Amino acid sequence: FGVFITQLVTDHCRYQDDPAECPNSLTKYWASVGDSMLTLYLSITGGLSWETALRPLQEVNPLAVISMLVYITITIFAVLNVVTGVFCNTAIESARADKDIAIMKQMHKHEAQVQSLREIFSEINNGNTTVVSLNQLKEALQSKKLASFMHSMDISTQDIWTLFMVIDANGDGQVTLDEFVFGCMQLQGPAKGLQMARMSYENTVMREEIKKLQHDMHLTQIILKQSRSASRSRIPLREALERQ
Repeated sequence: FGVFITQLVTDHCRYQDDPAECPNSLTKYWASVGDSMLTLYLSITGGLSWETALRPLQEVNPLAVISMLVYITITIFAVLNVVTGVFCNTAIESARADKDIAIMKQMHKHEAQVQSLREIFSEINNGNTTVVSLNQLKEALQSKKLASFMHSMDISTQDIWTLFMVIDANGDGQVTLDEFVFGCMQLQGPAKGLQMARMSYENTVMREEIKKLQHDMHLTQIILKQSRSASRSRIPLREALERQ
């Protein structure tokens, strides 16, 4: 396109009565092949308004105008869109790969924590039994190793009795390996939004049940009062019948 437009501009200036009087706008943008290529490049990259470079070509030849319009159309609506699509696709694939990497890291972290909890459980019971008691957990938490590990998982060890009761799922006073691992993983980190929503829902259900229970107790009291009144009214009638 640059060579073709330059040739048209050169022929136009050559056939002028005085070639030196060729318009400055033509010589500025289309004097040589290099200038034409630079003008076309600036036109599609925002360095120059392509209308400014197009106007002088209207005095040269309609083919020059059509050539530049075709060039602008092809580069902006075809080539640049394709390049933009390639970059966008690359960015999407990179984001997808980053997501997969993050999932893999999270899985490895979870596996590492589970393995660490299993090792700590073995240290607590000294490998002798398959369960841990409250006293054993208290003694183990006195060591900095276990306490530091619990703190690294955002698990508070200030109230050991509450911690043990929460981990002890079946409430038999002894914690198995599965209960210890599952309980610690559930207690890891701060309270999540889902857990808070679940507590709110359970509290709402409990309040409704308490209201129903209060209503039932009120109805029971009314029925008892009515039955007592009815039994008292039958006593005089019975005594009158016995006298007759």
